[in-house]
Amino acid sequence: MVAGNEAGNLCRKQAARKQNGSQNVKLLLFDIDGTLLRGHGRGKQALIEAMQASIDDRGCTHLFGAGEGRRALGEAPLAAPEVQTNPGMQNGIAGKTDLQFVHESLGPELTDAAIAEMIPQIFAEHSRRLREYFTAAAGVELLDGVRELLEEVQRLHRSGERCLPAVLTGNIQAGANIKLKVFGLEPYFVLGAYGDEGRVRRELPPIAVQRARDLTGRDFAGADVVIIGDTPNDIDCGRPLKARTIAVTTGPYARDELAEHEPHAIFDSLADTDRVLSAIFADD
Repeated sequence: MVAGNEAGNLCRKQAARKQNGSQNVKLLLFDIDGTLLRGHGRGKQALIEAMQASIDDRGCTHLFGAGEGRRALGEAPLAAPEVQTNPGMQNGIAGKTDLQFVHESLGPELTDAAIAEMIPQIFAEHSRRLREYFTAAAGVELLDGVRELLEEVQRLHRSGERCLPAVLTGNIQAGANIKLKVFGLEPYFVLGAYGDEGRVRRELPPIAVQRARDLTGRDFAGADVVIIGDTPNDIDCGRPLKARTIAVTTGPYARDELAEHEPHAIFDSLADTDRVLSAIFADD
C-alpha cells in the first residue's frame, strides 16, 4: 500500500466497515488510458494506421494522402503527430470511444453504412498493431498508485463482496485486453463495457450496469456506481445514472478543466490509496 501508517490502516478499516454495514455494493468503473496507463499516443496511432490500411484496401488513399504516415507491421512506429497526415485526423481521441473516433475521422468522406462495413477490418487491424508496439519497452507506463489501489479494491471485493471492480473504456474489448495485459491488470476486473459497444461514451455505463446486474442479481444506481477517469467525458457519462464520479489529472486535462464538469472528487494521481478509497466510498 502507498500509506502503511496507522492512520491509513484506520481509513481502510473504516471504509470496509462502512461497506459491510450496508447492503449496497459499489460498481467501480475504471477508465484505462490516462487513468491506469499512459500510452503516449500508441493506441491512437494504431487506430489511425488501421484506418489507413483499410482505406488503402478500398482504393480511398486520398483520405490520408498516398503513402504518407504509413508503416508496415514490423517497421519502427512513427511518432503520433507524424501519423496524422490528413487534416481530418487532427481530432482528439481522449474520452471518446474507438467507434466514435472512427466515425468522426472517416465521416466527412464516407457514409455511416460504408464505415460500418469497414469496422470489423479496422478493429482487427487495430488489434494486430496494438499487440506489436503497445508495450512497456515502447514506453507505455503504469501510472502511480494504480496497482496498489487495484490490489486494495480486489481485497475488498474478495473479502466482503462490497465492491465490484470493472472497466469502462473507449477501447474496443480486444484493445482493452491488450492494454491491461501489458502490466498484468486484467485479473483485477470482473467485467467491462467497451468502445465497440457504443457510438458515444454515455452509452457505456448502462451496459456495465446491466452486466453487473446479470452477474450479481443486484441493481446498481446513483452513488452505487462510481466512475473513475481522466476526461470530461468520463465525468459526463455518469450523469444519466446519477453516478459518483472521480477525476484524475493524469490524462490530457488540467484540474480546472475537469473541475468545470463538477466531479465529486479530483486527484492529481491515484497514488494516495486511502484518500481515493475514501472518495469512492463516501456517502455524499
